[in-house]
Amino acid sequence: MEHELVRVLAELVESYGYVGIFFVSMFSNSIPYVSLPYLAILVFMAPLLGSPFLAVVSSAFGATLGKVVILFLGRSFRRILSEDTKANLECFNMLFRRWSFVAVFLFAALPLPDDVLYIPLGLTGYRLVPYFVTVFAGKIVVTALAIVFGRAFIEVANRHNIPFELSFLMLVGVTILITYVTVKVNWKRVVEAYGKGFGVGTRAFFEEVFNSLKFKR
Repeated sequence: MEHELVRVLAELVESYGYVGIFFVSMFSNSIPYVSLPYLAILVFMAPLLGSPFLAVVSSAFGATLGKVVILFLGRSFRRILSEDTKANLECFNMLFRRWSFVAVFLFAALPLPDDVLYIPLGLTGYRLVPYFVTVFAGKIVVTALAIVFGRAFIEVANRHNIPFELSFLMLVGVTILITYVTVKVNWKRVVEAYGKGFGVGTRAFFEEVFNSLKFKR
């Protein structure tokens, strides 16, 4: 079923170009706790399009709107909360604002299960405008990296006459490695470090990446 859905989404991108990218990205990001591989589709379909910039913006904008749906889904649960609970969550919201940009940005820019953060944020009444801007910035980063890497990878594969099946397996291997690092990184430590300053947070991030790969400093 999922394989068939991915095929349909790929055909949508092929048929409608940047508009197709927009809708595929929005649809893939608006279903809570379901991770459709829209970035993998972009990796292979983007080289067929003329402008990587338009592909990045189209995908990032669509993905951000999808995550706005997730935020409002969280807000819908807020209606059933008592006033005392809402007041308590507002205190959390005020505390969270100190490092919210970093957390929301990282969850948007990395292959993390971001709905586990965005739905609770909606529940606390998190503001839409900073949420939209931060998620959009994160999606610009992850989409640009996916498309640039995909184009470069496919060009190298074509130059060296690497069969499509082998290049696909190599791409899957890289994806597994990135996912492994993402899971192994202690994101709690990284987010707390960013609360102490950008430099401290960046250093903590790279330390966690090196530790996940068991690099010796």
